[in-house]
Amino acid sequence: MKISMFPTLVLVVSLFAAGGQTVAQATQSSLIDQLKKTRVSDIEGGLPQQSFDGWFAGLVKPAEIDYEVKDCTDEAAATEGGRPVSCVIAYTKPPQPGWNRWIEIRFFVVGPPERGGARVTVRPLIPRLFQACAGPSDPKMKRPTQCYPKLSDLEKAVRPPTSH
Repeated sequence: MKISMFPTLVLVVSLFAAGGQTVAQATQSSLIDQLKKTRVSDIEGGLPQQSFDGWFAGLVKPAEIDYEVKDCTDEAAATEGGRPVSCVIAYTKPPQPGWNRWIEIRFFVVGPPERGGARVTVRPLIPRLFQACAGPSDPKMKRPTQCYPKLSDLEKAVRPPTSH
């Protein structure tokens, strides 16, 4: 029997509420792994056929990156059609304690639809970009954080122009 990770997400959300933290942590890990492996060209046309993890690491090097999963209860789309939504966040680790993240990219991951009370097995969905923001990591800098609706816009803002 093949089970995709999204039916597991619905199950884990229920278990997490009941104290099944270990299972929830495993699902968080699978959501992060899914984002890391997703090709950026699948997220946005015109970007390279490269994994998100490789693309993001190349964009921000030498900065270190990390990932986290949060409920989107504070976001505009906490549920979509009554289905649970998680936010998978990729970000640069602050270079010093108390400093901000330099870049933070948020994706929505929607749970599977239900049909007649039973979960429907669907293939993994492509994470959808919510926003990509870049700002100064040093809190003393007065430059405002800029948010972009597309990864290509973030890429243009962060990468220095190449000379030909």
